[in-house]
Amino acid sequence: MGPDRLLQLFSSAAIVDEIEDSKHTASAIPCPLISNQKEKFMLNTTKLIAPAAIALTLLAAAPTLAETGSRNLAAEEANRQLVVDFYTQVFNEHDVVGASEVIADDYIQHNPTVATGKAAFVEFASGLLAATPDASGRIVRSAAEGNLVWLHVHAAGNEDGTGGLAIIDIFRVEDGKIAEHWDVLQPVPAEAANQNTMF
Repeated sequence: MGPDRLLQLFSSAAIVDEIEDSKHTASAIPCPLISNQKEKFMLNTTKLIAPAAIALTLLAAAPTLAETGSRNLAAEEANRQLVVDFYTQVFNEHDVVGASEVIADDYIQHNPTVATGKAAFVEFASGLLAATPDASGRIVRSAAEGNLVWLHVHAAGNEDGTGGLAIIDIFRVEDGKIAEHWDVLQPVPAEAANQNTMF
């Protein structure tokens, strides 16, 4: 029985038709408790369908299993460390030109206030740091999955940890270079409706 026919047998109507078409030709297994040819055929068909259903379920799940089993944790950690070092070099050491060595030439920028491209980032960050020489960013947490790296940052707050900006930065790393960037910035308020902080 071919796979196409096996799939058709998943329909109960198809099973009944198959019984009618094959009641004299089906090779029923010997069973003293079953005397009716249709019942014998149904038992044989069920024995075929059950393993096939399991096999089809496993095949359908295979891509998901492969995706979760194929993560390269060492590469993800290397990407995360690359981005953390880049961020630290730019916003804490203020070495924009040196840090820009790990930015791809065709760098894609999604922040609407910054032009796209490596040169545009260098120009923007250099101007920002010149205007705010005390700027700094504390990376509160970071994570990586595949070629994406996330940073949760508290930028340039007061000495007591209040104020400043809460930032989520997302970077895409390609071939050891930062190739793309998204971010969302939110001011840290002086007062909040809860005591949990934004970090």
